[in-house]
Amino acid sequence: MKKAPKVKYGIEIVKPWSKEMYNHNDKVADEVRDVVEKRWKDAYKTAEAEYDAENEDEDFHNELETAAYWRLNEIAEDLELELTCQFIGLK
Repeated sequence: MKKAPKVKYGIEIVKPWSKEMYNHNDKVADEVRDVVEKRWKDAYKTAEAEYDAENEDEDFHNELETAAYWRLNEIAEDLELELTCQFIGLK
């Protein structure tokens, strides 16, 4: 007897990933980036330490924009972000 397909957020979880899975994860990735960037900006504004903001800012944005799904998932979990939905297809 064939197992029922696993479905999350109305999307069937398959290997290799489907376009729907990639599209879903792209939306979640955008949300993680937006929430993390807002938190980072808020924290930065309240920081009192003096440092070269230009270099730190460029490093932060580059890492956030190029982060893979799995890394963004780790960041979201570490920061306990309350997202509208979660990444799918990751272990």
